[in-house]
Amino acid sequence: MGLYKGIGVFLPVLIVYLLGGESKNLVTVGYASLTIGIADQIGSFKHKRNELLVTLLGTLLIAFYFAQFDGFSFLFIISLSIVVFFSNFISCFGIKANTIGFTFIFIAMITGRNTYEFTEYVIDFAFGSIFYVIYALIFAKYFADYILRQTLSACYISLSKYLRALSECYRQNSNLDKKFANLIESQTLLVADLQQVRDLLFRAPNRHDPKIIKMAGELTLLTDIYDRLVAPYQDFTTIRQSYENSDIQIFFRDLYTKAANNLDEMSMFTLGGGGMIRRLGFKAELRALEYELELLKNQNLNEEDQDAYHVLAAHYRKAWVMNRQLDKIRQLLLDQIEAPDLGDNFKKHISHSYWSWNILKENLSLSSDYMRFSIRTAIAMFCTLTFINLVLEQKQILGHSFWIAFTIMTLMRPGFSLTKERSRNRIIGTIMGCALVGIIISFHPPMSYIILYIFIGVVLSNALGNIDYKLSVMFTTLYVLLTLNIGIDISGLALAGERILDTAIGALIAIAFTIYFLPSWEKREAPRLADRIRFHTYDLLETLENVWIHRTIEPSDFYVKLKDTQALIIQLSNSLTRMQKEPQKFHGDFHYYNEFMIRQQSVLSQLAILGYSLDQLAKDPKDIPEFAELIMLTKMRLDPSIPSSENTKPFTGQELKPLIWMVEANT
Repeated sequence: MGLYKGIGVFLPVLIVYLLGGESKNLVTVGYASLTIGIADQIGSFKHKRNELLVTLLGTLLIAFYFAQFDGFSFLFIISLSIVVFFSNFISCFGIKANTIGFTFIFIAMITGRNTYEFTEYVIDFAFGSIFYVIYALIFAKYFADYILRQTLSACYISLSKYLRALSECYRQNSNLDKKFANLIESQTLLVADLQQVRDLLFRAPNRHDPKIIKMAGELTLLTDIYDRLVAPYQDFTTIRQSYENSDIQIFFRDLYTKAANNLDEMSMFTLGGGGMIRRLGFKAELRALEYELELLKNQNLNEEDQDAYHVLAAHYRKAWVMNRQLDKIRQLLLDQIEAPDLGDNFKKHISHSYWSWNILKENLSLSSDYMRFSIRTAIAMFCTLTFINLVLEQKQILGHSFWIAFTIMTLMRPGFSLTKERSRNRIIGTIMGCALVGIIISFHPPMSYIILYIFIGVVLSNALGNIDYKLSVMFTTLYVLLTLNIGIDISGLALAGERILDTAIGALIAIAFTIYFLPSWEKREAPRLADRIRFHTYDLLETLENVWIHRTIEPSDFYVKLKDTQALIIQLSNSLTRMQKEPQKFHGDFHYYNEFMIRQQSVLSQLAILGYSLDQLAKDPKDIPEFAELIMLTKMRLDPSIPSSENTKPFTGQELKPLIWMVEANT
């Protein structure tokens, strides 16, 4: 991805250079293509085309308007503040809308500070941006299968990280709270990667191509492994208490670590990085667990030990299913089995983004975090630009003080914890980048070397954006400072020093506004997410009833709702993690919502097991005595519209286990 974007940015620059363009022409063309590249995200061709065309149209209009300004003016400050407000507000429509909005802010700031002739600037900018759009669409059209394979291979790695995080939860002496939080974090990334591939695969125009069918088969198996491995916090607590320091924990720990190694190997194989795939390496642990379970089964267990045994047996079944599915993936990759043609049945698993007027109406209020964030950033921009204009520029302090305003835009996020974390990482990355630039400039390299360093910086900045933000910022600082150093008198070291100071000042301003001006604390978000989880959990149980008892809808509807509910629980977990990074007085009722999240994760896990068990059931579940009646009673316990006794006796996953045992006894 980094190399692809780097080529897209530098090709138009190279063309202008060969045509005899000056430094300012090269810089403008490069910034134009780089700006469009920000909005160039992985997605289906149709979506990418629409996103890039919207970005192109918006940036051209903004560039045309802001190129008319010559230095600071009150109209410029007001105009830029308005762009900041609307560009941040459209982020309520999703992550991609947020990215497009950022490109609008970025180009408005860059264009408003240009110092050469209007017509020449607009022509240079239009050439760079249009060239990148054409380049990106051609690449997306003719390398669609390659992009798919790369993205799917990333899912193998994400699932591998998830299994390693799961393995750590079985360690007796590790901090379970911390390890389970890591498990949820890895789950967040995995879910996002699986959804991204799902969208690409089942929006592909050539869905009947054997390569597409094979990748669809891989994705189905990877998704099934993840779905079945979702485990509640209480299960790990039970295993630790009932089988303390036992071989059972070691077997589970080693089993998932070895399975993760197998997935890493498969990922490399899919990219052509390995000649063969070894057999699965955790068979011995699986057999050892089966033997341990058989020994426990033959003992005279009391009620508490019986419950612990059932938890252990459920975890073993999950591991056994993972073994079966991983073996199928291995055989599929080695062409030992044929991938099933899924046809249109998997279309329901595609995520849809709707640009609805209702979304707009819901956020036209000061209670909306998006509205508060938009106002906050616009006011921060207005105040900062006014201070720069009236004080810093007038007294010629910090010759590149405009980067303070740019820093604020890259750091400010809706919540305090994200802004604080991003500020820290950006300052560290900026210092590292400035030090690197200082070293490079000290050797007085020729222009050809500087251009090469800028190219490397662009490539690595984009490649590392989703991997390590500090390193991404370091390489961003590298190419920005080297670009600014072209054709100006100030030394690279002086420019680097100013850049560090600008970043520190911008970070302080961003944090101050996030805390004191229309703040958005996680204690406001957690209750809203909890309410949505309650309704989704009830809806999931109702869907299960309609699928397997009333037979009115397809099983795929249950699995879609299962993923949606899991995504909400992950959001709540992330919200609580951010809450802990906020000042203590703003934590709200953290412990209640943390327990609620763990409890709901347990309920969801048991509902998933119940759904999969019903899917394997050969008989009609209505023929199981009292099963339908128990489902109805459970719905009453979960119904969020009925005044509940949650404060006195919360519903837990344990209450669903009798239903699961009833189904398993008839399987």
